[in-house]
Amino acid sequence: MLIIPAIDIKDGNVVRFTQGRLNKKIYSRSPPPNCMGTFWLLAISLTISKFLGAPLIASSQKVPIQFGGGVRKIETVRKLLDYGISRVIIGTKAIEDKFFLKRAFREFKQKVIVSVDVNNSQLLIRGWRVSSRDTDISAFARALKEIGFKQLIYTDISKDGTLKGPNIRGVKKLLKESEE
Repeated sequence: MLIIPAIDIKDGNVVRFTQGRLNKKIYSRSPPPNCMGTFWLLAISLTISKFLGAPLIASSQKVPIQFGGGVRKIETVRKLLDYGISRVIIGTKAIEDKFFLKRAFREFKQKVIVSVDVNNSQLLIRGWRVSSRDTDISAFARALKEIGFKQLIYTDISKDGTLKGPNIRGVKKLLKESEE
């Protein structure tokens, strides 16, 4: 299993979200140190000026970077890849706009990855603020496979930032149901 460390970035600072709530503590005011011993780093931007830190993060790391948070346009995907980001994360837009999702995959293939955020089996979008009741997570995962995606980022919000480990049961359930 490939474990990918994740960091949250707000206003250029490394911060921590716990179950969707921002911890006011700033852990670092500079780009994250090189993540020795890891193969990938996942960086999520939580700021309006979200993409400004991407070039700095990409240039400071010796490992590939997955970067996301509010990516809503094909031009943004292209710009982030040009900055040196290895893989761009799309979430809400992938769920709400199937045309965008298919176009992103057609143009960038495995350089884009879809992320789903779940709380109590409910899919949440728009920064965990809105429930996407119309979207069945397993059916969505199957649709991603049909398009050609090979990976999916799954975040269980009830576990996020708690340092208690991932929701293995939820991941296994999604894997099983997405195979059906």
